[in-house]
Amino acid sequence: MTIDNLGTVYSFFNQYVYQEAKNSIADLKKFYSTNPNTRDNTLIFNLLDAIDTYEFGNVDVPLFQSVIAKSGKNQVEGDEILREILKWKNFTKDQIKPSIEQLHNIIAMTFLDKAMNLYRGNPIEYIKYVKNGELKLSDTRVFTSIPFNSIDINSIIAENNNSYIKSHYEWINKVFGAVPGYPRGQMVIVCAASGVGKSLFSMTEALSMASRGHKVLYVGLGDNNMKDFLVRMGAIYTGASFEETYYNLNNVYNALSQTVGDNLEITINPANSVSAEDIVEYAKTRDYEVVFVDYDGNLAGVADGESMYNTYGSVYTKFNELVLMGKLLFICSQIKISAFGNSVIEMQDVGESSRKQHTADMIIGIGREVDSPNNLHIINISKNRRGRMYKAYTIRLNNGRFIEVPREIYRQLKEDPTERDWTETEIGLLVNKYNQNFSQVQSSIASAEQNILSTSSPVAAAGSTFSPAIPKAKSNNNKNMPFS
Repeated sequence: MTIDNLGTVYSFFNQYVYQEAKNSIADLKKFYSTNPNTRDNTLIFNLLDAIDTYEFGNVDVPLFQSVIAKSGKNQVEGDEILREILKWKNFTKDQIKPSIEQLHNIIAMTFLDKAMNLYRGNPIEYIKYVKNGELKLSDTRVFTSIPFNSIDINSIIAENNNSYIKSHYEWINKVFGAVPGYPRGQMVIVCAASGVGKSLFSMTEALSMASRGHKVLYVGLGDNNMKDFLVRMGAIYTGASFEETYYNLNNVYNALSQTVGDNLEITINPANSVSAEDIVEYAKTRDYEVVFVDYDGNLAGVADGESMYNTYGSVYTKFNELVLMGKLLFICSQIKISAFGNSVIEMQDVGESSRKQHTADMIIGIGREVDSPNNLHIINISKNRRGRMYKAYTIRLNNGRFIEVPREIYRQLKEDPTERDWTETEIGLLVNKYNQNFSQVQSSIASAEQNILSTSSPVAAAGSTFSPAIPKAKSNNNKNMPFS
């Protein structure tokens, strides 16, 4: 997009540009005063003076009207100028990117012009000056620093409401505190032993995010085919078993398709056929907000390096390019063989290379209770740069859904040696019963404390134990619950 001189200045009043223009206002004034096409344009310099004088919070229609009137514009001209300024002011971050690029070019040209004037005839000093020069740009391709009081707080605030993507799992959303979801621009490693459920976990997140309107790319690497993928995701979506989904795949697909539309794109590839560079170069030029890679051990070239440490370090460094672009990246990964039987997967259990541990912003490990026949898993957040750690006690049903349960219920399920085909309804009843009993105990404790306060005498409260009753016979209630 080509922007003329006036359009560029109008764009400086956008919240994503304003502070950077203010930080470089002297260079901007010099540029426009030495440009034959703009040096006599009163409107441009009045607008630049406004940027120099006012903070962004004070920039609105009355200020624009004052500047336009001061520049001698009539009513018709003024109305047109105001419309143009407001158009640029309301552009989104993506829409305003050409203006940011134009601003950076202007600042760089002014800087080079200054260097040429200072060191004309002295190329060595000119090169030193350019090399060590301080360009106050937000462009991460240029190494520089910025004074604390010049930080672009307007852009930071503007991005707050769009800085995260919600998880399907509320317990994950809660670990981030004030930001109720995964922050954009971070790398999440989902690690587990083979067959434990890292793909099911990732498919659930991909489906949830796509159904909320986010653009998602899911890269499957390995033995899966498209039918396997659709059966798994269809079961997660409908709540039906994998077998039921398999035999009703056409209807399930149609329902899925209506929900996610073109927000979810899928690519299924044989192992060792696609590299990290292939994925990054493909995803970086498209509007994906979230990218899933399932899984890193099947990437082409991961076993070709001098060592696993260096090979995986290079792979994850490449993937980090997507993170720096603000995309949310999930990478499925195997754990070390020594941790295959662990019920809790810790950060150090991530396989192949410790550089993966260092690069990741968040590590989610899915452990399993190897002695339980009922797919009990502890999902452990062992690293979280932007939130807290957490352990979720879960049961995985025969539709691929992980259901969090209170720790006491998890303990009892773990001790039950009978293999059961638990339904979501049955687990829900157990949790509700537990919560009711827990509330009753809390009420009893509160009453006892109140009696102590009112009588000012010791009260011996009887101990109370409670536990949900686990059915001994399998229920026939297999009612499906919609994905939410």
